[in-house]
Amino acid sequence: MNQIKYYPNGDVSEECINTENSIIKIIYYINHRINEVMHFSANQNNNGNQNSNKLHREDDKPAYMKFNLEGLLLIKIYYINGKCHRDNNKPAFLRYSYIESRHNILDTKKSRFIKEAKFFINGNFGRTDNEPTHLIYYSKSNQVEYAKYKSALYFTYSCFNHNLPINIIVDNNLLHSPTFIVENNDTNKITKPALIKYDKKGNVMLEIYYHKGKIHRYDGPAKIMYLSDGTIIEELRFINDKLVTTKNDWVKNWGKMFSSNLNFF
Repeated sequence: MNQIKYYPNGDVSEECINTENSIIKIIYYINHRINEVMHFSANQNNNGNQNSNKLHREDDKPAYMKFNLEGLLLIKIYYINGKCHRDNNKPAFLRYSYIESRHNILDTKKSRFIKEAKFFINGNFGRTDNEPTHLIYYSKSNQVEYAKYKSALYFTYSCFNHNLPINIIVDNNLLHSPTFIVENNDTNKITKPALIKYDKKGNVMLEIYYHKGKIHRYDGPAKIMYLSDGTIIEELRFINDKLVTTKNDWVKNWGKMFSSNLNFF
């Protein structure tokens, strides 16, 4: 049986549609337009009634969708068994923007652009190709402006529930530079910048290395700025978010880092 809730004016505010294997929850704006659609896996309680359990949808379809008053899709998120997830290195979170183009007074269209994309594997930030896990695009463009690495090991929520869209929409995961082993040799590792800024032509303008949300790099400059032709214009060293300009700064900042129990795990 479907469950329906109403606004005081009689408009439907919420509707739950029970299917054989799932529950579809639809939340409406006050004018009957769809606001959010959520797909949940379903199980039965002791009375034989279905209860919504976890956000879930198969066949590479989003389990959460949010629309604006015009009916345009703003956000879609993919979940499997309550965890944000998508296979084949596709983004599990997508946020869109729209640009209106008018050829004449009767022909008005809105072009959709990706505004933001995040990649998740089983509820954690991740990709199998070791590429950035969070991308932010220029407005009215398909060009990436910021590419970020985030780690699910480092977030600042006191309580983290993967089965809530708000935690994916407004994530608080810290930037963290990934380290890759080269040719299976433990002594030869490459650390990548956790944040890369591009110009509108795709040229790298800025690279920043992070450790648990703080600008930090042991074996080189942590902040590097470039001209559009790739020429380095400035390199700055940071230890635990502190700028290092002298050998004394280097020793002092490393001492503070270890005394504050900041480790590399």
